Amino acid sequence: MSDTQAASKWQPIASAPKDAGLLLLLVNGISTAGGWVSDVDHGADWEGQLGMAGWWHFQGSDAQPTHWQPLPPPI
Repeated sequence: MSDTQAASKWQPIASAPKDAGLLLLLVNGISTAGGWVSDVDHGADWEGQLGMAGWWHFQGSDAQPTHWQPLPPPI
């Protein structure tokens, strides 16, 4: 697969599903695993109650992801 084909799989983070579980995220140009955590996941009674919803990832910084793609199928 060419670099162009691989890059075309990345989609803007605004289009990422927030109920998909684990995704590949692009953070500071580095691909990492992560996902969305809602206020309800934090123990709130409704979304927006706590204001803690957001993306989490293993990249090692507080930077927000800019792009996403589904995890590849298992080998």
